[in-house]
Amino acid sequence: MNAALSGAAVLLLWQLATPAQEATIRGRVLDPDGQPLQDVFVIAEMVGAERRMTAGQPGRSNAEGAFEISGVPAGKMIIRAEPRVAIGVVNGQSTRSPRVQHPPAFFPGVLDRMDAWPIDVKPGEIIELDFHMPPIFIGSIKTIVSGPDGYVLERVRVLRPEANQIKNVTVSDDGVGYVDSLREGRYAVAARARSRDALLAAHQIVHITGGEVTVTLSLEPTARVNGRVIVERGGLPPANTRVVAAWTDGTIDLDPLGRDEAHVGPDGSFSIDGLFGTRTFRLLGLPGDWQVTAIRHGRSDITASGVDVAPGSAIEIAIVVAKR
Repeated sequence: MNAALSGAAVLLLWQLATPAQEATIRGRVLDPDGQPLQDVFVIAEMVGAERRMTAGQPGRSNAEGAFEISGVPAGKMIIRAEPRVAIGVVNGQSTRSPRVQHPPAFFPGVLDRMDAWPIDVKPGEIIELDFHMPPIFIGSIKTIVSGPDGYVLERVRVLRPEANQIKNVTVSDDGVGYVDSLREGRYAVAARARSRDALLAAHQIVHITGGEVTVTLSLEPTARVNGRVIVERGGLPPANTRVVAAWTDGTIDLDPLGRDEAHVGPDGSFSIDGLFGTRTFRLLGLPGDWQVTAIRHGRSDITASGVDVAPGSAIEIAIVVAKR
């Protein structure tokens, strides 16, 4: 073997044994009070990948909170921390569950991946950082349900629409129920019931910032929507469609499981009972070459805004469709 080939072989072996393009991310994981947090898995995720892909070898924090992610390729990364132990609540409020499992968090210390700070990793560099776990404010909701004599309660739900979470509430014979271990955020509370003569409902939207919130739900008769699907230039609407009256707040569905809906009759008519709150209407099952051009309540176009339905009311709407 000549000297040139021998030198090239040595260089190749050195390159294989020394992954110079790989970087290292290391640092400490700290709890909300700034103390080292042990037994937390710290993971690097590649930004812009078609699906969530981890990069390098995940680290795990020791008793001093120290971690190291090795073998990280160059590029933009989001750092995720997943505690394996419960973290004490730090909002100073007493709750029924004073310790909870901390959800995954993202650098520099946020709960929503959309708020994470991407890190630009360069080949071969060593990045050091402190990862502060955000506080988790824990609260509870006490529901007090009341209604006319002889009502039968069907269900009470607490919903966190932004996180698509639903909790069923067990209510005692005197109308009181509890839901514990709720993270900080906005919640919708809804009760449905029946009396001998009517469907009943009550709802309220509350914000949890810690401690206990009392929600009083006074059951009232629900509303009814009567409507018709109308073809813009005349004729009968497509068959096998149905209308959904979604309970909404802005652009968010408050109860994704509350499917208040009705099939559209051959003449385009439909009726939906048991409604409360703000309702946005959608026509499902419409063939691909058709579209909804307007949804009207009286002279108002409620396609985007929906309509507030008053307890015990009956309103009329028209859904206008046309071929594309």
